[in-house]
Amino acid sequence: MTPCKGPRPWSIHLFAAIFTGLGLFELTRGLTNLDTQTTQFSMMIPWLDWDKDWTIVALSARFTIVLIPVVAVWGYANPLARLLVTLVAILGVPGLLLQVHALSTDGSTAVAPLVTTAIMYAAIATLFMPSAGRWFRLKGESEAAVFS
Repeated sequence: MTPCKGPRPWSIHLFAAIFTGLGLFELTRGLTNLDTQTTQFSMMIPWLDWDKDWTIVALSARFTIVLIPVVAVWGYANPLARLLVTLVAILGVPGLLLQVHALSTDGSTAVAPLVTTAIMYAAIATLFMPSAGRWFRLKGESEAAVFS
């Protein structure tokens, strides 16, 4: 895989900015509320002995995982990364619908995670703008020309 050269469409810049921003937001929110985050991780993965150090490691790893598709899309114009990000988002729709249902029935769900999820879906949608589609297609053709 070779790094992408040349200008990128605004939709690709927007995707990278939003995804990176959301990742930084989640990292900062977790680091500023370490006790709460440690408790949440303990409930999700109870067989581990969670402390603040492991919580910081997990938050950092989660931020790194967010950056992987950003680098793959923005840095390498990798259409597979676009597909995988989309598939992961589609797999998250049932959970999102459950959260929306909980919010509408008893108000037990916080609104902030729903807003960040909606922003994430909007960022993914920018990957399917016409300018982004052309950019992915042209980048793919230029790499294929290397083998002919």
